Amino acid sequence: EIFDFFDDDEDCGEDVTQISFIGHSMGGVIIRSALPHLERYKKMFHGFCTLSSPHLGYAACKSKLIKVGLWAFQTWKKQKSIEQLSMKDAEDIEDTFMFKLSQYKGLKWFKHVMLFSSVQDGYVTFDSSRIQIFKNTTLYDPVRESKYIEMATNIFKGC
Repeated sequence: EIFDFFDDDEDCGEDVTQISFIGHSMGGVIIRSALPHLERYKKMFHGFCTLSSPHLGYAACKSKLIKVGLWAFQTWKKQKSIEQLSMKDAEDIEDTFMFKLSQYKGLKWFKHVMLFSSVQDGYVTFDSSRIQIFKNTTLYDPVRESKYIEMATNIFKGC
């Protein structure tokens, strides 16, 4: 869609000097996954802003209610995105969509990166929406926990 906008719109293509993205929830993850495909525009990338986006998935979610809801939604609707956010789309964590996404290029191309979270958000944890690891972050599995920290590190590598 973005390619079409710049390639087909004769009124816009040459006048655009900055591109910014704003995403909410899953939209922030979708934007990050699209960035490698938009590399030809990276010199124009200005701002990247997300609001409560699960950049590190739902692996560290401690709410049993949310976990049950995700399980039920996945069971009934068979949504691939829920499986990916839960990092259950592959046996090996490094083969999951979210881990691979953490290795994508993109955020370093922006002049400004803003990640917002909310105390009132019952779905996305602070560390996932702000891509930061707190001392009390624990996944009750040392391997998963180390990979979670690695994901956060990967995302900002080169920034």
